[in-house]
Amino acid sequence: MDPDSFGYNYQTPDSQYLNANGTIQALVDIVSKNGNFLLDIGPRNDGTIADIMVQGLTEAGTWIHAHAESLFGTRYWSVTPGVGNFRYTTKQDAFYIHYLTTPGLTLDIPDKLPYLSGDTVTMLGGSMHGSHVTVTERADGTISFGLSSAQISADKYVWTFKLAYTSKS
Repeated sequence: MDPDSFGYNYQTPDSQYLNANGTIQALVDIVSKNGNFLLDIGPRNDGTIADIMVQGLTEAGTWIHAHAESLFGTRYWSVTPGVGNFRYTTKQDAFYIHYLTTPGLTLDIPDKLPYLSGDTVTMLGGSMHGSHVTVTERADGTISFGLSSAQISADKYVWTFKLAYTSKS
């Protein structure tokens, strides 16, 4: 979590340690690329963990627990891990779209996803977990999401959407 060492460094200011946002974004990015995330927690010489590390890990753990379905037991999408602020993971019955920053009211997905008319898209995690997301199919084969202000403010760090394969096609 320290940018300059693999342990606790008393000279590193708290502001430079990896916080929950950085930890979560790194995890999502690495999982979408079929990698493993090794996070080093360096204790002080008395064996205690610095409060700044505990805080970041606690916040990250809360987010990870709420979004676990989109990370654990998933596979990377062999087409692309995503570009810009988009990252993708997949399971047999669902596809997950991760957005690494706060989305706007319209979220244009740049890649042609495995979406068929009739598939269901919902929010994953956050206080609006399970809420329906409006999907618009575009002429170029991509889709966009229509989000409400409540959906945007319902989560933090990384916004995750579940595309469930529910079409009858």
